Amino acid sequence: MRLKSLLFLSFLLFTSPAISQAASFKDLPESHPYYDAIMHLNKQGCLSGYNDGTMKPDQSITRAATVKLLLTCLDLPKIYSEESFTLPKGAEVVVNGNTIVLPAEDQITFKIPFDPQKYGKLSFTDLEPGAWYIDFLKEAVIRRLVTGYTDNTIKPNKSVTKGELYTLLYRVVPEDLKMQSPVPQAKDINENDWFYDGLQFALSQKINNTNDDGNINPLKELNRGHVAQFLSDYIKWYQEKTKPVPVIPVTPVSTPPQVQEQVTPNPFDPTSLSSTQTAVAKAANTANEFGDASYYSDIFEGKITASGEIFSQDKLTAAHRSYPFGTILKVTNRQNGKMVNVTVTDRGPFIEGRIIDLSKIAFTTIADLSNGVVNVSIEVAN
Repeated sequence: MRLKSLLFLSFLLFTSPAISQAASFKDLPESHPYYDAIMHLNKQGCLSGYNDGTMKPDQSITRAATVKLLLTCLDLPKIYSEESFTLPKGAEVVVNGNTIVLPAEDQITFKIPFDPQKYGKLSFTDLEPGAWYIDFLKEAVIRRLVTGYTDNTIKPNKSVTKGELYTLLYRVVPEDLKMQSPVPQAKDINENDWFYDGLQFALSQKINNTNDDGNINPLKELNRGHVAQFLSDYIKWYQEKTKPVPVIPVTPVSTPPQVQEQVTPNPFDPTSLSSTQTAVAKAANTANEFGDASYYSDIFEGKITASGEIFSQDKLTAAHRSYPFGTILKVTNRQNGKMVNVTVTDRGPFIEGRIIDLSKIAFTTIADLSNGVVNVSIEVAN
Protein backbone atom coordinates (compact mmCIF):
# COMPACT_ATOMS: atom_id res chain seq x y z
CA MET A 1 0.00 0.00 0.00
CA ARG A 2 1.35 3.42 -0.92
CA LEU A 3 1.47 5.97 1.84
CA LYS A 4 1.23 9.61 0.85
CA SER A 5 1.25 12.05 3.72
CA LEU A 6 0.79 15.78 3.48
CA LEU A 7 2.94 17.74 5.90
CA PHE A 8 1.81 21.29 6.53
CA LEU A 9 4.09 24.28 7.06
CA SER A 10 1.93 27.21 8.12
CA PHE A 11 2.58 30.90 8.22
CA LEU A 12 0.71 34.10 7.38
CA LEU A 13 0.61 34.96 3.70
CA PHE A 14 0.23 38.64 4.38
CA THR A 15 0.09 40.62 7.59
CA SER A 16 -2.63 43.24 7.95
CA PRO A 17 -2.52 45.86 10.67
CA ALA A 18 -4.37 44.70 13.77
CA ILE A 19 -7.05 47.12 14.85
CA SER A 20 -8.56 46.52 18.26
CA GLN A 21 -11.27 49.13 17.96
CA ALA A 22 -12.87 51.26 15.29
CA ALA A 23 -10.80 54.18 14.15
CA SER A 24 -12.29 57.58 13.44
CA PHE A 25 -11.56 59.56 10.29
CA LYS A 26 -12.02 63.30 9.99
CA ASP A 27 -13.36 63.07 6.43
CA LEU A 28 -15.80 60.23 7.13
CA PRO A 29 -18.88 61.45 9.02
CA GLU A 30 -21.50 58.92 10.06
CA SER A 31 -23.80 60.50 7.48
CA HIS A 32 -21.50 59.42 4.63
CA PRO A 33 -23.32 56.88 2.38
CA TYR A 34 -20.47 54.36 2.71
CA TYR A 35 -19.68 54.91 6.39
CA ASP A 36 -20.98 51.52 7.61
CA ALA A 37 -19.25 49.54 4.85
CA ILE A 38 -15.92 51.33 5.36
CA MET A 39 -16.03 50.86 9.13
CA HIS A 40 -16.94 47.18 8.65
CA LEU A 41 -13.77 46.58 6.63
CA ASN A 42 -11.75 48.81 8.94
CA LYS A 43 -12.73 46.69 11.95
CA GLN A 44 -11.68 43.63 9.95
CA GLY A 45 -8.24 45.19 9.63
CA CYS A 46 -8.15 45.12 5.83
CA LEU A 47 -9.01 48.75 5.05
CA SER A 48 -7.02 51.42 6.84
CA GLY A 49 -6.86 55.20 6.57
CA TYR A 50 -3.99 57.54 5.80
CA ASN A 51 -1.36 58.97 8.13
CA ASP A 52 -3.13 62.33 8.19
CA GLY A 53 -6.21 60.75 9.82
CA THR A 54 -8.32 60.66 6.67
CA MET A 55 -10.00 57.78 4.81
CA LYS A 56 -10.52 59.58 1.47
CA PRO A 57 -13.72 57.63 0.70
CA ASP A 58 -14.39 59.62 -2.48
CA GLN A 59 -10.91 59.15 -3.93
CA SER A 60 -10.62 56.88 -6.98
CA ILE A 61 -9.08 53.46 -6.33
CA THR A 62 -6.54 51.68 -8.49
CA ARG A 63 -6.57 48.13 -9.81
CA ALA A 64 -3.65 47.21 -7.53
CA ALA A 65 -5.35 48.61 -4.42
CA THR A 66 -8.55 46.76 -5.33
CA VAL A 67 -6.67 43.47 -5.69
CA LYS A 68 -5.11 44.00 -2.26
CA LEU A 69 -8.54 44.55 -0.68
CA LEU A 70 -9.94 41.39 -2.26
CA LEU A 71 -7.02 39.29 -1.06
CA THR A 72 -7.02 40.67 2.49
CA CYS A 73 -10.74 41.19 3.13
CA LEU A 74 -12.13 37.95 1.69
CA ASP A 75 -11.77 34.54 3.30
CA LEU A 76 -10.06 32.79 0.39
CA PRO A 77 -8.69 29.22 0.39
CA LYS A 78 -4.96 29.12 1.12
CA ILE A 79 -2.59 28.41 -1.77
CA TYR A 80 -0.08 25.56 -1.52
CA SER A 81 2.61 24.05 -3.67
CA GLU A 82 3.84 20.47 -3.37
CA GLU A 83 7.35 19.06 -3.14
CA SER A 84 7.89 15.30 -3.17
CA PHE A 85 10.82 13.00 -2.43
CA THR A 86 11.36 9.28 -1.84
CA LEU A 87 12.10 7.67 1.53
CA PRO A 88 13.70 4.23 1.88
CA LYS A 89 12.16 1.18 3.49
CA GLY A 90 12.26 1.38 7.30
CA ALA A 91 12.18 5.18 7.46
CA GLU A 92 10.04 6.64 10.24
CA VAL A 93 7.36 9.19 9.35
CA VAL A 94 5.22 11.11 11.86
CA VAL A 95 1.64 11.56 10.63
CA ASN A 96 -0.91 13.26 12.90
CA GLY A 97 1.30 12.53 15.91
CA ASN A 98 1.72 8.84 15.10
CA THR A 99 5.05 7.35 14.05
CA ILE A 100 4.82 5.04 11.05
CA VAL A 101 7.66 2.82 9.89
CA LEU A 102 7.55 2.49 6.11
CA PRO A 103 7.28 -1.19 5.09
CA ALA A 104 8.69 -0.33 1.66
CA GLU A 105 10.20 2.56 -0.25
CA ASP A 106 7.59 5.31 -0.44
CA GLN A 107 6.99 8.89 -1.56
CA ILE A 108 6.42 11.77 0.83
CA THR A 109 4.82 15.04 -0.25
CA PHE A 110 5.27 18.37 1.52
CA LYS A 111 2.39 20.81 1.12
CA ILE A 112 3.95 24.28 1.40
CA PRO A 113 2.00 27.56 1.76
CA PHE A 114 2.55 30.15 -0.96
CA ASP A 115 5.37 32.59 -0.19
CA PRO A 116 5.49 35.63 -2.52
CA GLN A 117 9.15 36.20 -1.65
CA LYS A 118 10.05 32.81 -3.14
CA TYR A 119 7.89 33.31 -6.22
CA GLY A 120 9.53 34.29 -9.51
CA LYS A 121 9.64 37.82 -10.85
CA LEU A 122 6.48 39.03 -12.58
CA SER A 123 7.00 39.67 -16.28
CA PHE A 124 4.54 42.56 -16.73
CA THR A 125 6.40 45.46 -18.32
CA ASP A 126 4.70 48.32 -16.44
CA LEU A 127 5.52 47.36 -12.83
CA GLU A 128 7.46 49.77 -10.65
CA PRO A 129 10.50 48.02 -9.09
CA GLY A 130 9.92 47.45 -5.37
CA ALA A 131 6.32 48.73 -5.51
CA TRP A 132 4.13 47.94 -2.48
CA TYR A 133 1.68 45.94 -4.60
CA ILE A 134 4.13 43.39 -6.10
CA ASP A 135 3.46 40.61 -3.55
CA PHE A 136 -0.30 41.05 -3.88
CA LEU A 137 -0.11 40.85 -7.67
CA LYS A 138 1.94 37.67 -7.38
CA GLU A 139 -0.81 36.04 -5.35
CA ALA A 140 -3.47 37.38 -7.72
CA VAL A 141 -1.62 35.85 -10.68
CA ILE A 142 -1.37 32.48 -8.90
CA ARG A 143 -5.08 32.59 -8.10
CA ARG A 144 -5.82 33.53 -11.74
CA LEU A 145 -7.63 36.66 -10.57
CA VAL A 146 -5.64 38.81 -12.99
CA THR A 147 -3.99 37.85 -16.25
CA GLY A 148 -2.81 41.14 -17.69
CA TYR A 149 -3.39 42.69 -21.10
CA THR A 150 -2.31 41.42 -24.50
CA ASP A 151 0.61 43.89 -24.51
CA ASN A 152 1.98 42.19 -21.34
CA THR A 153 1.00 45.06 -19.04
CA ILE A 154 -1.14 44.90 -15.89
CA LYS A 155 -1.89 48.65 -15.46
CA PRO A 156 -1.70 48.56 -11.63
CA ASN A 157 -2.32 52.31 -11.26
CA LYS A 158 -5.34 52.47 -13.56
CA SER A 159 -8.67 53.23 -11.86
CA VAL A 160 -10.81 50.14 -11.41
CA THR A 161 -14.24 49.96 -13.03
CA LYS A 162 -17.40 48.27 -11.78
CA GLY A 163 -17.11 45.62 -14.49
CA GLU A 164 -13.54 44.83 -13.43
CA LEU A 165 -14.39 44.64 -9.73
CA TYR A 166 -17.30 42.23 -10.18
CA THR A 167 -15.30 40.12 -12.61
CA LEU A 168 -12.61 39.73 -9.93
CA LEU A 169 -15.25 38.96 -7.30
CA TYR A 170 -16.93 36.38 -9.52
CA ARG A 171 -13.61 34.56 -9.96
CA VAL A 172 -13.37 33.91 -6.20
CA VAL A 173 -16.97 32.73 -5.73
CA PRO A 174 -17.01 28.99 -4.86
CA GLU A 175 -18.41 26.90 -7.71
CA ASP A 176 -21.37 25.62 -5.68
CA LEU A 177 -22.51 29.21 -5.06
CA LYS A 178 -22.25 30.43 -8.66
CA MET A 179 -25.75 29.38 -9.68
CA GLN A 180 -27.59 32.38 -11.06
CA SER A 181 -31.27 32.98 -10.44
CA PRO A 182 -33.33 34.06 -13.47
CA VAL A 183 -33.29 37.87 -13.53
CA PRO A 184 -33.56 40.46 -16.31
CA GLN A 185 -30.14 41.73 -17.28
CA ALA A 186 -29.16 45.37 -17.19
CA LYS A 187 -29.83 47.30 -20.40
CA ASP A 188 -26.19 48.27 -20.83
CA ILE A 189 -24.62 44.77 -20.78
CA ASN A 190 -24.98 41.72 -23.03
CA GLU A 191 -23.75 38.13 -23.06
CA ASN A 192 -20.74 38.95 -25.26
CA ASP A 193 -19.26 41.41 -22.74
CA TRP A 194 -16.19 40.11 -20.87
CA PHE A 195 -17.70 41.40 -17.61
CA TYR A 196 -21.17 39.90 -18.22
CA ASP A 197 -20.94 36.87 -15.91
CA GLY A 198 -19.70 38.88 -12.93
CA LEU A 199 -22.31 41.62 -13.21
CA GLN A 200 -25.19 39.26 -14.02
CA PHE A 201 -24.25 37.16 -10.99
CA ALA A 202 -24.26 40.27 -8.78
CA LEU A 203 -27.71 41.20 -10.09
CA SER A 204 -29.18 37.71 -9.65
CA GLN A 205 -27.91 37.46 -6.06
CA LYS A 206 -28.99 41.02 -5.26
CA ILE A 207 -25.42 41.99 -4.37
CA ASN A 208 -25.86 44.94 -6.73
CA ASN A 209 -28.70 46.37 -8.75
CA THR A 210 -29.53 48.58 -11.71
CA ASN A 211 -30.36 52.27 -11.53
CA ASP A 212 -33.76 53.77 -12.31
CA ASP A 213 -32.97 53.58 -16.04
CA GLY A 214 -32.24 49.84 -15.86
CA ASN A 215 -28.48 50.30 -16.31
CA ILE A 216 -25.62 49.04 -14.14
CA ASN A 217 -22.83 51.23 -15.62
CA PRO A 218 -20.11 48.57 -16.10
CA LEU A 219 -17.45 51.11 -17.13
CA LYS A 220 -18.02 53.45 -14.19
CA GLU A 221 -14.73 54.18 -12.39
CA LEU A 222 -15.04 53.40 -8.69
CA ASN A 223 -13.81 55.18 -5.57
CA ARG A 224 -12.70 53.73 -2.22
CA GLY A 225 -16.20 54.05 -0.78
CA HIS A 226 -17.78 52.19 -3.71
CA VAL A 227 -15.38 49.27 -3.42
CA ALA A 228 -15.80 49.11 0.36
CA GLN A 229 -19.59 48.95 -0.06
CA PHE A 230 -19.48 46.28 -2.77
CA LEU A 231 -17.01 44.12 -0.82
CA SER A 232 -18.98 44.48 2.39
CA ASP A 233 -22.18 43.46 0.59
CA TYR A 234 -20.43 40.44 -0.93
CA ILE A 235 -19.01 39.37 2.47
CA LYS A 236 -22.47 39.54 4.06
CA TRP A 237 -23.96 37.58 1.14
CA TYR A 238 -21.23 34.93 1.40
CA GLN A 239 -21.63 34.58 5.16
CA GLU A 240 -25.38 34.13 4.75
CA LYS A 241 -24.95 31.53 1.99
CA THR A 242 -22.40 29.51 3.99
CA LYS A 243 -24.13 29.77 7.36
CA PRO A 244 -24.45 26.29 8.92
CA VAL A 245 -27.93 24.82 8.81
CA PRO A 246 -29.18 23.93 12.33
CA VAL A 247 -29.49 20.19 12.86
CA ILE A 248 -32.72 19.08 14.53
CA PRO A 249 -32.07 16.01 16.69
CA VAL A 250 -34.19 12.98 15.80
CA THR A 251 -35.02 10.27 18.33
CA PRO A 252 -33.76 7.01 16.85
CA VAL A 253 -36.27 4.22 16.32
CA SER A 254 -35.07 0.90 17.68
CA THR A 255 -34.87 -1.87 15.10
CA PRO A 256 -34.12 -5.55 15.52
CA PRO A 257 -30.48 -6.48 15.01
CA GLN A 258 -29.57 -7.57 11.51
CA VAL A 259 -27.04 -10.14 10.46
CA GLN A 260 -24.00 -8.47 8.94
CA GLU A 261 -23.62 -9.76 5.42
CA GLN A 262 -20.07 -10.52 4.28
CA VAL A 263 -19.38 -8.24 1.35
CA THR A 264 -16.67 -8.79 -1.22
CA PRO A 265 -14.77 -5.55 -1.89
CA ASN A 266 -16.22 -3.76 -4.88
CA PRO A 267 -13.50 -2.49 -7.23
CA PHE A 268 -15.63 0.59 -7.93
CA ASP A 269 -16.43 1.40 -4.29
CA PRO A 270 -13.47 3.46 -2.96
CA THR A 271 -14.58 2.97 0.66
CA SER A 272 -13.86 -0.77 0.48
CA LEU A 273 -10.37 -0.57 -1.01
CA SER A 274 -6.81 0.21 -0.06
CA SER A 275 -5.41 3.65 -0.95
CA THR A 276 -3.71 2.34 -4.10
CA GLN A 277 -6.84 0.44 -5.20
CA THR A 278 -8.96 3.52 -4.44
CA ALA A 279 -6.98 5.67 -6.86
CA VAL A 280 -7.37 3.06 -9.62
CA ALA A 281 -11.09 2.59 -8.93
CA LYS A 282 -11.73 6.31 -8.87
CA ALA A 283 -10.02 6.80 -12.21
CA ALA A 284 -11.97 3.92 -13.72
CA ASN A 285 -15.30 4.99 -12.24
CA THR A 286 -15.03 8.70 -13.09
CA ALA A 287 -15.69 9.32 -16.75
CA ASN A 288 -15.91 13.11 -16.46
CA GLU A 289 -14.68 15.88 -14.21
CA PHE A 290 -16.23 19.33 -14.11
CA GLY A 291 -14.84 22.66 -12.92
CA ASP A 292 -12.87 25.73 -13.95
CA ALA A 293 -9.86 25.89 -16.22
CA SER A 294 -7.38 28.73 -16.50
CA TYR A 295 -3.99 29.14 -18.14
CA TYR A 296 -0.35 29.48 -17.13
CA SER A 297 1.21 32.89 -16.59
CA ASP A 298 4.15 33.71 -18.86
CA ILE A 299 6.48 33.65 -15.85
CA PHE A 300 6.42 29.84 -16.09
CA GLU A 301 7.80 29.85 -19.67
CA GLY A 302 10.97 27.76 -19.79
CA LYS A 303 10.58 26.54 -16.19
CA ILE A 304 10.79 22.85 -15.25
CA THR A 305 7.41 21.21 -14.60
CA ALA A 306 6.71 18.51 -12.02
CA SER A 307 7.24 15.85 -14.71
CA GLY A 308 10.70 17.20 -15.49
CA GLU A 309 9.68 18.62 -18.86
CA ILE A 310 10.35 22.24 -19.79
CA PHE A 311 7.13 24.25 -19.93
CA SER A 312 6.23 26.07 -23.14
CA GLN A 313 3.11 28.13 -23.86
CA ASP A 314 3.23 26.77 -27.43
CA LYS A 315 2.71 23.12 -26.44
CA LEU A 316 -0.66 21.49 -25.76
CA THR A 317 0.06 20.64 -22.12
CA ALA A 318 -1.69 20.97 -18.77
CA ALA A 319 -1.38 20.69 -15.01
CA HIS A 320 -3.69 18.29 -13.16
CA ARG A 321 -3.67 17.15 -9.54
CA SER A 322 -3.85 13.38 -10.04
CA TYR A 323 -3.73 12.06 -13.61
CA PRO A 324 -0.39 10.33 -14.37
CA PHE A 325 2.13 12.33 -16.37
CA GLY A 326 1.71 11.62 -20.08
CA THR A 327 -2.07 11.14 -19.82
CA ILE A 328 -3.90 12.79 -22.72
CA LEU A 329 -7.05 14.58 -21.57
CA LYS A 330 -9.89 15.97 -23.66
CA VAL A 331 -10.90 19.36 -22.25
CA THR A 332 -14.27 20.76 -23.39
CA ASN A 333 -15.49 24.32 -22.88
CA ARG A 334 -19.01 23.74 -21.56
CA GLN A 335 -20.24 27.09 -22.87
CA ASN A 336 -19.26 26.81 -26.52
CA GLY A 337 -18.51 23.09 -26.96
CA LYS A 338 -14.95 23.68 -28.20
CA MET A 339 -12.48 20.90 -27.33
CA VAL A 340 -8.72 20.42 -27.07
CA ASN A 341 -6.51 17.43 -26.23
CA VAL A 342 -3.67 18.14 -23.81
CA THR A 343 -0.91 16.09 -22.20
CA VAL A 344 -0.51 16.18 -18.41
CA THR A 345 3.04 17.34 -17.59
CA ASP A 346 2.59 19.23 -14.32
CA ARG A 347 0.76 19.23 -10.98
CA GLY A 348 -1.91 21.75 -10.01
CA PRO A 349 -3.96 23.85 -9.84
CA PHE A 350 -4.20 24.26 -6.07
CA ILE A 351 -7.07 26.73 -5.98
CA GLU A 352 -10.57 25.64 -4.96
CA GLY A 353 -12.84 25.17 -7.96
CA ARG A 354 -9.98 24.99 -10.49
CA ILE A 355 -9.43 21.50 -11.91
CA ILE A 356 -6.88 22.12 -14.65
CA ASP A 357 -4.34 24.70 -15.84
CA LEU A 358 -3.74 24.90 -19.59
CA SER A 359 -0.94 26.31 -21.70
CA LYS A 360 -1.97 29.47 -23.52
CA ILE A 361 -2.20 27.74 -26.90
CA ALA A 362 -4.48 25.09 -25.39
CA PHE A 363 -6.66 27.69 -23.65
CA THR A 364 -7.04 29.80 -26.80
CA THR A 365 -8.24 26.71 -28.67
CA ILE A 366 -11.39 26.65 -26.52
CA ALA A 367 -11.76 30.26 -25.31
CA ASP A 368 -10.37 33.77 -25.54
CA LEU A 369 -7.59 34.66 -23.09
CA SER A 370 -9.62 37.64 -21.87
CA ASN A 371 -12.03 35.20 -20.19
CA GLY A 372 -9.31 34.25 -17.71
CA VAL A 373 -11.31 31.27 -16.41
CA VAL A 374 -13.79 29.01 -18.23
CA ASN A 375 -15.95 26.14 -17.03
CA VAL A 376 -14.92 22.84 -18.60
CA SER A 377 -15.37 19.09 -18.50
CA ILE A 378 -12.42 16.68 -18.55
CA GLU A 379 -12.15 13.09 -19.69
CA VAL A 380 -9.32 10.80 -20.76
CA ALA A 381 -8.97 10.98 -24.53
CA ASN A 382 -9.51 7.74 -26.43
